[in-house]
Amino acid sequence: DCYLVTPISQKSVGTTTILYRNMPVWFMHYAGWYDESVVPFLKECLIKAYSEGKFFGGRGPSAMGSRNSRLLYTNSVSNPGAIIFKSFSGQEHIHRFDGTMLGTHWYRGMSLL
Repeated sequence: DCYLVTPISQKSVGTTTILYRNMPVWFMHYAGWYDESVVPFLKECLIKAYSEGKFFGGRGPSAMGSRNSRLLYTNSVSNPGAIIFKSFSGQEHIHRFDGTMLGTHWYRGMSLL
């Protein structure tokens, strides 16, 4: 996984590549922006999906909230319910409970096999 953030804006981009025997077999890229204050919550959401072994477009779960920080993460994957590991796209968002948008990323990826 590799991501880049510039210090002069809230924008970021990244890629995730899965290798098997040193050969790339899966790829996903993403771009968007997040308020720096929500990045720790974003990382919690991503870790939750990864640790549970669930695939939601290579990002976080379909939804996750935090009462302490009053944040809501949502993730909309294209073709929900389909086998989307081969080719997928979607968008994730973080809002405050009052609806204020604090960031978003779009993503897209595919199997290379």
